[in-house]
Amino acid sequence: MYARTYDRLVGWLFFALGIAGLFVQHLATYAVLTGPETILNLSVGLAGMSAARRRTRTSTVSATLVGVGLLLWGIWGLAWPQSVLGTAEPLEVVVHIVCGLWGMYVAVHDVNEWRRHIA
Repeated sequence: MYARTYDRLVGWLFFALGIAGLFVQHLATYAVLTGPETILNLSVGLAGMSAARRRTRTSTVSATLVGVGLLLWGIWGLAWPQSVLGTAEPLEVVVHIVCGLWGMYVAVHDVNEWRRHIA
């Protein structure tokens, strides 16, 4: 139930970040949007918006995968601020970690809701 909402919101958030990355290279001192980050943001955004329109189980799997991916991306930014993806500014790291944890929480919540419904 909540996975679709998560996929839609995170999809639009990262799609907007990807579009912003096409036109500007940085958002003040909070985020630096490089080429690879822009492509990843657009990909995550489109995948999230697409998953929000699919079956509930597809949305839940997508929330899990996107959540784990964003959490790893955020941890990567904390560990290696200057990497292949570009610089990891504090706002970017926080957005990735929060969205990643939220996605994993939503997936676990939806699976537990299904289990209660079946039992």
